[in-house]
Amino acid sequence: MGTLTSCSFTPVDFKFLSIPHSGGSRKRIRFPELMISRNLCFLCRERSYRVKRKASYRNFGRFRCFSVNNDSNGDGESSSEVTRDSNATATTTAPSEEPTEEFNPEKTKPPASVSSRPPTIAPGGPAYTNFQIDSFKLMELLGPEKVNPTDVKLIKEKLFGYSTFWVTKEESFGDLGEGILFLGNLRGKREEVFSKLQSQLVEVTGHKYNLFMVEEPNSEGPDPRGGPRISFGLLPKEVSEPGPTTLWQYVIALLLFLLTIGSSVELGIASQIVPKYINYYTFLIEQLNQLPPEVVKYFTDPNATEPPDMELLIPFVESALPLAYGVLGVLLFHIDYVQEVGHFLAAFPKKVKLSIPYFIPNITLGSFGAITQFKSILPDRSTKVDISVAGPFAGAALSFSMFAVGLLLSLNQDAAGDFVQVPSMLFQGSLLLGLISRATLGYAAMHAATVAIHPLVIAGWCGLTTSAFNLLPVGCLDGGRAVQGAFGKGALIGYGLTTYTLLGLGVLGGPLSLPWGLYVLICQRNPEKPCLNDVTDVGTWRKALVLMSIFLVVLTLLPVWDELAEELEQIIKQRRISVNLENREPPKQDLLSQMLMETYTDGQLMEDSDIANKIFGLIVGAFDNTSTTLVSIINCLAEMPQVYDGVLREQMEIANSKGAGELLSWGDIRKMRYSWNVACEVLRLFPPVPGTFRVAITDFMYEGFRIPEGFKLHWYAFATHKSPEYFSDPEKFDPSRFEGSGPVPFSYVPFGGGPRMCPGKEYARLKILIFLHNFVTKFRWEKVFPEEKIVYDPLLKPTKGLHLRLYPLNP
Repeated sequence: MGTLTSCSFTPVDFKFLSIPHSGGSRKRIRFPELMISRNLCFLCRERSYRVKRKASYRNFGRFRCFSVNNDSNGDGESSSEVTRDSNATATTTAPSEEPTEEFNPEKTKPPASVSSRPPTIAPGGPAYTNFQIDSFKLMELLGPEKVNPTDVKLIKEKLFGYSTFWVTKEESFGDLGEGILFLGNLRGKREEVFSKLQSQLVEVTGHKYNLFMVEEPNSEGPDPRGGPRISFGLLPKEVSEPGPTTLWQYVIALLLFLLTIGSSVELGIASQIVPKYINYYTFLIEQLNQLPPEVVKYFTDPNATEPPDMELLIPFVESALPLAYGVLGVLLFHIDYVQEVGHFLAAFPKKVKLSIPYFIPNITLGSFGAITQFKSILPDRSTKVDISVAGPFAGAALSFSMFAVGLLLSLNQDAAGDFVQVPSMLFQGSLLLGLISRATLGYAAMHAATVAIHPLVIAGWCGLTTSAFNLLPVGCLDGGRAVQGAFGKGALIGYGLTTYTLLGLGVLGGPLSLPWGLYVLICQRNPEKPCLNDVTDVGTWRKALVLMSIFLVVLTLLPVWDELAEELEQIIKQRRISVNLENREPPKQDLLSQMLMETYTDGQLMEDSDIANKIFGLIVGAFDNTSTTLVSIINCLAEMPQVYDGVLREQMEIANSKGAGELLSWGDIRKMRYSWNVACEVLRLFPPVPGTFRVAITDFMYEGFRIPEGFKLHWYAFATHKSPEYFSDPEKFDPSRFEGSGPVPFSYVPFGGGPRMCPGKEYARLKILIFLHNFVTKFRWEKVFPEEKIVYDPLLKPTKGLHLRLYPLNP
């Protein structure tokens, strides 16, 4: 039949099994435990000690492979002999008899724990080429060892049952299908059942396997007890647990550490040179006078072709080394070290082992931080979140302290000799850090060509940027691990795609996004392995912590775009010229013109920069709450035709009184009484924020309880908004409640009350009424989902987004 030239065997009986090209047999290839010679190849030698003394020789078209039949009954196989020739090859003879029964693929189909073949390779499936079948068998030979079927049977009998988990189905589990996934019905509380199964698994099989509690894949619905349906995965320890750190990993870590030292020293030296064009993220200091003139001319003169003598740079490098060593010490041995210490301190109580840190060099920041791998299976998702955020938070705390102290020292002009001059563009590289610097150093200082700051500011800036990059929610970065632990693997996919998109756009703004994005895409794109308990929720405060960290990352890495501020200042300058200062009458009756006439307490007019900041605040201020209110109003008008008719009638009267292209005036706004009453009733029933916090400024009694001074209180709008004491039939929509004097004071509080009342109330009123006028006079509408409700989650929002069908009104 053929020969096996890879190794030699002692004489032994073999059996043959004819396999069709469609992959009809799904038997696990296993080599027999034979009396073999020392001429065996390494593959046969490794596999030959693990299974029984039965083997088969399977023919896959023109390719033949040696495998084990693990079935003593034969199943239609014929016997043959293998003889050893002088060339040490195993030769097979023709079968002595025909099979006694027809081959049945279903009869030889093993359980999920035995087969590693993909589920698409079914006995009745499509025909596969010889190459495909050969590839499947080679993957099976070289792949990890599967779970022992005997252990599977024992585990199902001893572990699972009616009181814990009733198994109804088995599937393959793991990256290569090397384990078993038990599907079924849970018979108790998740954590209690999982703890019980883990302890029983050790008693039954020893320390051979790890048991995972995971969400059931492709589940058709949630668990009747609440939460997702769960299943249990079983994997051998040698497959599921990370291996020890190898020699080549130590070598790579050492090389990366040396490169990081070099990049940090290079940053310190380069920080004393400023190029002709300064980028937002380039932390270089303007000290060109320290360089020899020949070197400066070569790098700045485009016509210079003759390179200078490099010996001229030696004095400059020697003078720059102290600062370079300082940068090295701050970045590498303080910020990066503290970050890794944070990881280890969080992992130690959980008995989680971590790998050696792999430092990532970067010529712009000196270092991108370090990557630390998990060398233990994490017990639960909470542990994954805690360890992931501990490192960046520790590094960020130290970096922010250095940054803040450096800014305060920069205000001390007595220590100006220790300052360095940096381009003001530096502070446009981060929205958060730029605004803090601007608030500390002043607006004028931040808009000069250069600004003198303490070196600690640069070190803290670099450290905070490094921590922010490590907290990006993608792959195996600390931020990706935290998101996966807090919200699951599915959420990480969405966050990761968004991060890659933003990193791609960030290439247009600076040089940091490209190397970091490529590094993550190549080396850190895959998510972490599941935890032993990959189902139990991490809790609200951990989720809030992760979301807050992502928000701070965005603020740190988002650059400051001054185009809007510059455009506003240009508009202000033009408007100021047109203002008649003598008559004190602005040419236009708008907010900007009024602010141009306002003065400070000393009689001086407001500065253009101050006006621009206030205008910008008005543009973005209260956007969410006003938008939410408009959504609620549109929803109510769609559900109440009689109210819609009243608003339409009032707005059409105002529209008909205006000329073509004429804008609304303050007098028109005052005529919208019914429309504003409707808006007020909507705010009574659906306030965007149903309450807020206050602090008691004195002791007082409430409902028999003494509230001490300084006690924090939360007032709830619905306590009065839906109280029959203040509003008759409170659940009824009745805009007439606000006619005349309106409700009792402090019973209607969508904008708060007292001296701390929302200052944007009248501005919100303007936006709401102007929008209603333009919307109602142009369209009528209906809800796409008539039964859609508006809920608090935690803020007010429609459950399906309030989709509308718009119909233009006839002119």
